[in-house]
Amino acid sequence: MSSPAAAASADKKVVRTMRLDEERINALLDSMDERSGYSDRNIKRERQERYSFRGKSVIVHLQQPGGVSTPFYVHTRNISAGGIAFLHGGFVHATTSCVTQLITLHGTWQNVPGTVKSCRYIESNIHEVNVAFGQPIDVSLFTQAAVHTKILLVEDDAAMAHLVQHHIEKLNGQVEVVEDGERAIEMALNGSHDFILMDMDIPKKDGFEATAQLRAKGYSGLIFAATALTRDEDRKRCIEAGCDRYISKPYDSDTLADLIRTVAHEPLYSTKAEESGMADLINEFVSGLRNQIHDLEAAVAEQDGERVGRIARTLKGQGSGFGFDPISTIAGELESELLGGAPLESLTMKIREFKDLCWNAKPVTSGMT
Repeated sequence: MSSPAAAASADKKVVRTMRLDEERINALLDSMDERSGYSDRNIKRERQERYSFRGKSVIVHLQQPGGVSTPFYVHTRNISAGGIAFLHGGFVHATTSCVTQLITLHGTWQNVPGTVKSCRYIESNIHEVNVAFGQPIDVSLFTQAAVHTKILLVEDDAAMAHLVQHHIEKLNGQVEVVEDGERAIEMALNGSHDFILMDMDIPKKDGFEATAQLRAKGYSGLIFAATALTRDEDRKRCIEAGCDRYISKPYDSDTLADLIRTVAHEPLYSTKAEESGMADLINEFVSGLRNQIHDLEAAVAEQDGERVGRIARTLKGQGSGFGFDPISTIAGELESELLGGAPLESLTMKIREFKDLCWNAKPVTSGMT
């Protein structure tokens, strides 16, 4: 796919209205944030999930008098689901229609229609322009600051739980805390978490038993063992119970950051999103994938290979039809191995890959064109 700059240039030349160097522009943006009295952290809390956003190569097409649209390079300041703010070397009237070209974290791009809501003078003919999008966007596509990892923390020590929450929140994560193994099993099977951080020494059912029971029930998500036990045999016991990885307590921010990086998956988008009439159908398919995943996990828990095969066969046909070819491909591979007589226990990694692709499938965003 061509870049926004290339696409715009093919049509008409993109205009630069600011001649300041990058260092001066960044210093100006930082100064504006400081004078406004907000940081990345309280932008999210106080400005309706507005994130600091220093987007490069962002182009905004502004509607000029007479209906002509002109593309401008702009320097962005912040972004939210509902709008964006940027610096521009000139005054722009409120109510001016525009289209913002945004590049995602994964190199694709979207055209987002909107309307200028305000324009204020900053200095030397530099203005801050605030645009309201016509429909909300998924901000996590454009800035890592909006990507929230959801973690189930199984920890009965309140002080340790608070420490993990402190570290994870600074890493844009969300933590749900339970104190015992029985509750951990219930929450894991009925929720959707990027991973479980399992203290192995917990009441009712310890971490070893809780992990083993989750695996027996077909849970294929990531489980990371956390324990103060450091002997080789303790690590081996964690892995044998079904944990994917072992970390030593006490928790530290670097280790937790590494765990979050482990589960950072690229979102999966439909290749048919731009086809007329497909958006609602794609979104309905994506919505139903969660039930398919739960059905798959139940079938694995019951060692029902035939049922797993039926689910794989269904999604093999549906995935490509709705523009999710990778889901069809992995589903076909899973079905073939089952038909070839492969036991379910040998397909753990394939099933996990299948499940991850289904979780990563995203609906058609309202701003996508």
